[in-house]
Amino acid sequence: MSYVQPIGWHNELVPPSLQIFTNGCIFIFNVGENSQRFRLCNKLGLGKIRYIFLTSLNTLTFCGLPSLILSLDGCNVEHVTIFGPPNTRKVVYALLGTFLEL
Repeated sequence: MSYVQPIGWHNELVPPSLQIFTNGCIFIFNVGENSQRFRLCNKLGLGKIRYIFLTSLNTLTFCGLPSLILSLDGCNVEHVTIFGPPNTRKVVYALLGTFLEL
C-alpha cells in the first residue's frame, strides 16, 4: 500500500512537509524545525525513512534535519539519501562534520 501524508500544517509550530510511504520505505519532502519531535509525538516512526528531499535550503525546509539525522542514527538507520538544490551536499557535510566534533 502507498499513501501521501502531510506532516505539520502550522508554519509557526511545524512547517509543512510531506511524506510518501511506498514499498516499505518513507520519502520525506522538507524537514522544518520540530519535524522530528512532531513525528515522535504522533507515532509516525523513523526507522523506514530512506529518502529526504529538500526543496530549498532555508529555515522552513531544513532546520529540522540535524535532529532527524541524530534520531535516525539512534534507530540504527544505516543509509538515508538526501536530495536538494545546489550546495545541499556542502551543507549536509558541514552539518555532519559538526556532529563528529561533539
